Amino acid sequence: MYDVFTFSPDSILIVDASMDLIRITDMNDAFCEWSGYRKDNLLGTNPSQLIETEQGGSPLDRLEKLSQSISTASPFYCKFRSRNGIVFDIRLEVLRIGQSDTPLKRYAIVLHDVTEQRWIDSIIREEKAVGAAILTREHAIQWVNSYVTPVRYEQSTFINQPFQQYVSMNDRRHVKRSLDYASANRTPQPCSFSLIHDDEAYLARAIFMSFQRWNGSVRSHAVVMLQMEPLHTDVDSSAKLRLLMTAKNISVTELARSTHISLTTISKIRNGKIKKPKRMTAELIASQLGVVPEAIWGAYHVGYGGF
Repeated sequence: MYDVFTFSPDSILIVDASMDLIRITDMNDAFCEWSGYRKDNLLGTNPSQLIETEQGGSPLDRLEKLSQSISTASPFYCKFRSRNGIVFDIRLEVLRIGQSDTPLKRYAIVLHDVTEQRWIDSIIREEKAVGAAILTREHAIQWVNSYVTPVRYEQSTFINQPFQQYVSMNDRRHVKRSLDYASANRTPQPCSFSLIHDDEAYLARAIFMSFQRWNGSVRSHAVVMLQMEPLHTDVDSSAKLRLLMTAKNISVTELARSTHISLTTISKIRNGKIKKPKRMTAELIASQLGVVPEAIWGAYHVGYGGF
């Protein structure tokens, strides 16, 4: 048990509930690194100040009941407040230490951090999604899931691969900018981009969200793919434009009015009759849709279209 406690990658607290007051008697290094607390901060204190249920209140008055339940069959979710006040979503697992018929009541509380997964779940409850991924701070894929059947690709092949390698060259700067914006503002950031896998191209509409460590530094990113539409080169930009207009609930008439571009020109661009508008026109349209022109029409060279 000692080796499991010491070397476990999961955060573990050891508590004593023999008396009326529950108190912390030990914690492993993984807990200290994850939470930001040192042992001398917490030894002898009540863990209820750190852990509370999603509805409020402490779950620690039911330690014996939790130790008898199978956590995977009926997961028990709580909130954990780290040293600097950043709150993590956790799945609580409680293990009784020693025999249940002894007066000494000691428990190992395992805290599984599920912050990213719970955020993903909150999004897919509200919107229909086709897939999701969790990325490391450096944007490598560490978890991926598909919500569409049948699953066309072996999901394990994506693990540890750079997320950007699946983004078209023209959209990589735009995607990085969206991820950086989500990190800086700590808010979900919508993004549309071309996604490429096995020489097949898709127009993806996604939401990015960044997550922090206890000290405020970025630890991970989550991506929820809301839509993936097969792309053909000749309809690439027009399909992107239509998708963005739908996502923003902007009609052709409203877009023409807000950009002061003629209704005829907007219609032609939207239908693909104008493949790539002039730079100034592209900037006016893209600004109303919350993206950069390159996200719709690819790279613009200096002097393109006379601008």
